[in-house]
Amino acid sequence: MTGSRWIGWAAALLLLNACGAEGGVAAGDDEVDVIRVSAMTDEEKALYALTAAGFSLDEVVPFEEGYLVDGDIYVRTSDLVARTNLAVEKGYWCGQNQYRLLNSNTSCFFNPIQANMSTGIALVYDEIDPSVVLHEAFLAASLHWSQAHDHRGRGTDVYIDGGVEHKQPSFFNITIRARDLGPDKPVGAAEWPFLGNWGVEPGRTITINTNQAYWGIVYNTAALTKVALHELGHTLGFAHPESYGGAGNNFEHISGTSSGTSYSTVMHEYGVNVADPALYYDDNRSLVAMYPGTSDLPATNGDDFCKASTGFGMRNGCDVGEGDCDSENTSAECKADLECRRNVGAKWELPSNYDVCEKPASCAAYEGDDDNYCNDIHCPCGPLEGDCDLDSQCGGRLICGHDRGLAAGKSAAWDLCILPPIDGCPTFASPGIEFCSTSCPCTLGEGDCDSDDECRGDLVCVTAGSALGYTGAHATWQFCVSPEF
Repeated sequence: MTGSRWIGWAAALLLLNACGAEGGVAAGDDEVDVIRVSAMTDEEKALYALTAAGFSLDEVVPFEEGYLVDGDIYVRTSDLVARTNLAVEKGYWCGQNQYRLLNSNTSCFFNPIQANMSTGIALVYDEIDPSVVLHEAFLAASLHWSQAHDHRGRGTDVYIDGGVEHKQPSFFNITIRARDLGPDKPVGAAEWPFLGNWGVEPGRTITINTNQAYWGIVYNTAALTKVALHELGHTLGFAHPESYGGAGNNFEHISGTSSGTSYSTVMHEYGVNVADPALYYDDNRSLVAMYPGTSDLPATNGDDFCKASTGFGMRNGCDVGEGDCDSENTSAECKADLECRRNVGAKWELPSNYDVCEKPASCAAYEGDDDNYCNDIHCPCGPLEGDCDLDSQCGGRLICGHDRGLAAGKSAAWDLCILPPIDGCPTFASPGIEFCSTSCPCTLGEGDCDSDDECRGDLVCVTAGSALGYTGAHATWQFCVSPEF
């Protein structure tokens, strides 16, 4: 996050992901002058990589053991050399948008950091006693990225432990540093994913600039959380999306993931200006596209699903809305500060006897009268809780259902967290006879239903048309509503 000018999106990706297809040169790839580059020194290779990517050297700022590009993205000389050597070995640079054909074997693509069900990343600090604001900001940011899900409830395989200590020793570590870099450097600088022992690994460092010029940010938890969200995104492979998709605020990180509406993103170069320290629609959708996970479906594969494990089966405990966990072993079977709740599976669309990881008991009880109730990432909203503004404010695979309040006994404009749509099922626009079925059960406020089995989770089917504001024949129809309706 920086005040300096941004550099082209495509150019940054060309530089930072100098990879290619194993089966040949993809269209648009640029050949490398193998003989000339092979004879270069390491420093010359690094600068060659920068200029080959379209950077003029006056746009590149020396920083520690490498360079700052695009304002706040740090690339080590050693990684530039490694990527140059890879390009020499293959004979070409990868010249396409690295995410455009994510799943293709014949295009340039961004390697997920680990091909695990739960990509393990731990934040550690180079200070013995990090400041409370710094620690809280990065803890909140780690929860946002870990709980990210898109508009269809699909989750990711990214899990970031924001505590000083982490459960699994096999996690990748990102070191958080607080240093006075001076007023001419950005408020934060993050290392881009690099070529490591596991292929592409997350950036190793994030530096927060504690210069007096930035005190208004670095000593304000909400403001610093926005910076932490932004810089963590860089370590995962997000660049600034400004130059992709045209002018204005409607940017997208990956082609095809835009919500199609005007919105903000924490990965904007001036992401500290977004309204809330949260992931926005584009951030969520893009992360899921980059790191697709399995949390889009109910976890029904046994009572050992949440048990901690290591290696390529690593889960490190269940996320919000996942089960079956062991309530007597919460700390090992639920992520972060989540707690295992007994026999609450029905509302999460799991077997009713399942124990499920939910927000901790220290969170305020839901009373339905606080429009900021879902804003605390430490206490994500559960099913039928609100008022939410973004999908990222809803726990697990829940999404924010807008104007669903009447079906839960609230005001019509109340937005509540609900189960995501089911692939292949029709979208509700207005009541329809037999719209709900056991194969395509309805969510909150939808109808016409015939029985509770035609409603999602623990919703019930009752005559509610009039209460939901419908008139005429629809007033006597049955709809899926909250059990407390």
